[in-house]
Amino acid sequence: MTKGDGKAAKLVAAAPAIAVADVAAAAAWFEARLGFREAGRFGEPPVWASLQRDGVEIMLTRGAPPPVPGALAAYVYVDDADALHAELTGRGAKLAGPPVDRAYQCREVEARMPDGRSIVFGADLSG
Repeated sequence: MTKGDGKAAKLVAAAPAIAVADVAAAAAWFEARLGFREAGRFGEPPVWASLQRDGVEIMLTRGAPPPVPGALAAYVYVDDADALHAELTGRGAKLAGPPVDRAYQCREVEARMPDGRSIVFGADLSG
């Protein structure tokens, strides 16, 4: 698309940014427990890091995380919630329980970050 040609821009991806107290420690958790790989970081100690897995990017920024345990930090769509549940269990991730089918047509797995917030992985059941 060229600038000003009247066509709407297409959104192609999103990268949630999650504020954490310790970027390096949170990045290590995402790698060890959720299977992400670090793609970049900035600062020493780091104030920002990018983690990627299967085309999904999550950015970590240094800051005060919300004080509410159980608060949703990010929602990531997956193709198979049951397979991901088995993988994350094998990685030692703290999970809220087994996969759950929700009324809004998603089968979800909820992983708890070390600070108590949740990363929810959902598989679309509608189609």
